[in-house]
Amino acid sequence: KNILSPTARDLVEKYHKQAFRFGGNPNALPLTDPYNVGFFSTSNRKLARTYIDYAAQYGQLAVLQFDYIGGKDGMNKQAFNRILKYIDGQDVKVVTATDLLKS
Repeated sequence: KNILSPTARDLVEKYHKQAFRFGGNPNALPLTDPYNVGFFSTSNRKLARTYIDYAAQYGQLAVLQFDYIGGKDGMNKQAFNRILKYIDGQDVKVVTATDLLKS
């Protein structure tokens, strides 16, 4: 249900420095809770572009989630490349999870 229970949260905090969960995107910056970072699926390309646009327009964090790229179960490589090109054309900075911890 996209919510960490108190027990799950305690375990995540004990063993990890941050946690990503489905929903709740885009995220405000700077992050106020590294254990509650929302991500969204890129399977809906129109929605993905909308969130990327919001990130660019409002200086927010949009965390994209890709299950698989290529193969029979994954996003096809052309669609993946289109999303990357779209991101490249926006006024956004691409960062890693480690980059977020440093900010």
